[in-house]
Amino acid sequence: MSEAVENTQEWVREIGQRELFFLMNMVEHNGIAGFSDPYSGYLIDELEDEWAKIRGQLLERELLMADGDDLAIEPVLEAFLAVLDSSYAVRLELKRGGKTVYDAYLHLLPQMVVERVQTDSGDGEGNHAIRLSAIASLELSLPLIEQVFPAEAAAQGTIKQPFTLPVEVYDSLMSGSETEGAKALDPGLSPDAKALKSLMEQADFQGRMTLMQRSGPVWRQQVMTCGIGEDGGWIARRDEEQGVRVENYRRGKLGQAVRALVQDVLAKSKEDGGGDGHDENQN
Repeated sequence: MSEAVENTQEWVREIGQRELFFLMNMVEHNGIAGFSDPYSGYLIDELEDEWAKIRGQLLERELLMADGDDLAIEPVLEAFLAVLDSSYAVRLELKRGGKTVYDAYLHLLPQMVVERVQTDSGDGEGNHAIRLSAIASLELSLPLIEQVFPAEAAAQGTIKQPFTLPVEVYDSLMSGSETEGAKALDPGLSPDAKALKSLMEQADFQGRMTLMQRSGPVWRQQVMTCGIGEDGGWIARRDEEQGVRVENYRRGKLGQAVRALVQDVLAKSKEDGGGDGHDENQN
């Protein structure tokens, strides 16, 4: 968890991916951003056996408690589950020197934000451990989100004017391994696109911010990436249909995207108490 956010152990829970899936089904969730079904491919009888095993583990750890003939979820974890069911989330991915230093989902409600991080621990059977941490409010989560907005690069103007690249080409440049499709397009890259490739190769910092909103069963995403090195930086907004719009790095561009999301969360909360997001394409 970032130093920008302090939490006591009272508001931190570590739970396995399968245990979390079990509990979310208990409360009939609408879908967690970036969370896949850990039981995909299981047969019904296998799933019944697994369900009994998971229930026993949760009872033993007192994350689940018997309440007569019913089961009750531990109060702090129950509050976390309500936030995880939010229609809004942000995924933050940060790299320094080519190494990932932070990768987490923030699930957003005005009154609480939950940071979800997959840890390296687990039971060795694909049941990865997930750390859930509470942040007291949406406003207090902003310093954590702003990790992806470093100070302005010392050198500016490397990219002379904004341009658009095909998604495949941009992704191949970001990964550093050009695909056949990208190689075929490379001779036609503009001077600015070639300058971008050079910036990517020497960037010390790279960030990706994915703004996510649930519309019915579908998660709509708006992806913004950026990078900064000695020669300057870039920022890119991704649209699967129109391509990736690239320009010189400006911290304000990323800030505008976050402010718009925060305002949407607050407005939606006033309208319906934080229910499912309206059908609005953010891309």
